[in-house]
Amino acid sequence: QVTPLDLLGHQVLAFRCAESGEDGYCLVPAAGETDALFDALLEHGAEYLAAEVSEAARHTLRAEAFTLPFGTCIDTACIVSETPLEKNAVDYGKGCYLGQEVVARLKSYATPKRALVALCVEDGGTPLPEKPAPLSVGGAKAGEFRCAAFSPTLDCWVAAAYLGREHRTDGAEYVFETPDGARFTAKVAHLPLIQPPARGVLAEQRYHAALERFEQDEDDTDDSTIALLEDALLLDPRFEDGYEALGVILHRHQRTDEAITWMQRLAELNPNCVMAHTNLSVFYVAKGMIQEAETEKAKAELLEMKKRLDTREAERAAAAERKRIEGEARQRIALFEEVLGIDPEDAVATMGLGTAYIQLGEFAKAVPHLETATRVKKDYSAAFLNLGKCHEFLGGLDAARAVFQRGIEAASRKGDLMPLREMERRLKAIDRGAG
Repeated sequence: QVTPLDLLGHQVLAFRCAESGEDGYCLVPAAGETDALFDALLEHGAEYLAAEVSEAARHTLRAEAFTLPFGTCIDTACIVSETPLEKNAVDYGKGCYLGQEVVARLKSYATPKRALVALCVEDGGTPLPEKPAPLSVGGAKAGEFRCAAFSPTLDCWVAAAYLGREHRTDGAEYVFETPDGARFTAKVAHLPLIQPPARGVLAEQRYHAALERFEQDEDDTDDSTIALLEDALLLDPRFEDGYEALGVILHRHQRTDEAITWMQRLAELNPNCVMAHTNLSVFYVAKGMIQEAETEKAKAELLEMKKRLDTREAERAAAAERKRIEGEARQRIALFEEVLGIDPEDAVATMGLGTAYIQLGEFAKAVPHLETATRVKKDYSAAFLNLGKCHEFLGGLDAARAVFQRGIEAASRKGDLMPLREMERRLKAIDRGAG
């Protein structure tokens, strides 16, 4: 996340973060050297892919990523739990820090009364406030507007606002009013609004593009496949499939020495990689290095044998673990049924009973208990998630969609981000399948 390096004659700290939200770096030189480093980067712009952006463009990038300067959306009056900073700035396993008790209590027992969200305004002609202002919906207090900017990526105006629990359901649309009588319609969106693909995703994309070109390259002359795979490994240096593909293609291009180097790197990265040693054996044979080839072949055969033994052992361990889980699930079923005999609408017991049936794979039996849990406790996010999963596993996608939609609203009000994101992901998958 942070690395000291020499860059164009300057000693800098490179932090793995970028104010635009992209995958990039913040460079911190010694005091007094900022301007000199900036000029040097511009002079060598082509080499370092560096270009200067205007202040207006910088503001737009930061607005889209919600990394605006301190004091714009986030200030000393905020609790970190109300902001997107909680995900990256708080470690709940570490020791004391100023304000820890409040933050920990919110995490464990409650949700913030307000939270920072985005308001997407699709009507470009709608006038938005020019400074922070209270917001209301239907005459009732809803939150506080902070600032707005146009997002070229989303092709709409995006405002930052703190909203109360009742008005921060992702995707909900409201007509907001300000004290001076201004009105605008906006959809609520959780942060981050724009999330660039991770390096691993970009590496996968280059890998698949290289394989497609390789399949079409009957004469093994297209070097662009090699460049794509080298890019993939720069993006993700632990991408084992990338190493293997690069080694094979280099060998096919009569560049066996380079192929050996890449396979040796893979073997160092993962000494138990069977294909690294198998490919090295093939490459050494091509170079006439018979003894080295036999050594790598023996390593590959030994690893393959160990892999088969480990697989059988893993299967035995999995069967034993499954038996243990089933035994504990049946014990819990008996316990929860005893509790429900006293109080048939105990939300915790009905949730526990439904979850136990899920562990046994008896989804139809789990459904009525989870339905009771969501009816009795209307903000029980985990119960909505499990109920939706049951309908999915039973093939009832329409029922699952309805449950996830209700669950997303409940989780948004409560601020349960983990079940919220999981339900959003599953709902999108259902909609894609239906489409």
